Amino acid sequence: MDWHIENPVKLEFDPFGENTREEIKKVFGNKLARILWMGIRQQGYLVNQDFEKDCLTASEMFGRFGIPESADGLRIMLQRQFSTIYQKEFTEELLPYLLGDKNLEYTIINDNL
Repeated sequence: MDWHIENPVKLEFDPFGENTREEIKKVFGNKLARILWMGIRQQGYLVNQDFEKDCLTASEMFGRFGIPESADGLRIMLQRQFSTIYQKEFTEELLPYLLGDKNLEYTIINDNL
């Protein structure tokens, strides 16, 4: 499968808007959690009701233990945290954003906000 993380990520909501759930606001207020959320969601991976919490927990783990230096290490960590199998190509593309070598940004495309 050909992976590509769209940058900027197009959002149909304001992540800090009045009607946005608090969990989303927390994720978007945390750079690493936001990168995980935007990267994983746009690739169509299945997520569960704890997805935002899992993004924040993974971000905390990165803060304690560091961001994995390899795509394989990231893939293993994500699979443990999110209970989903991630393709190596996806983690290869996501890793530079987490390491800060690239910026993953977003734009709000809903004109009704």
